[in-house]
Amino acid sequence: MTIGELLKETRLNAGWTQKEMAASA
Repeated sequence: MTIGELLKETRLNAGWTQKEMAASA
């Protein structure tokens, strides 16, 4: 896995976390 892929995945995971938090808030 390249650093670029790792960053992209981290950003996607952060985006999903924010969406779930907003949905459950």
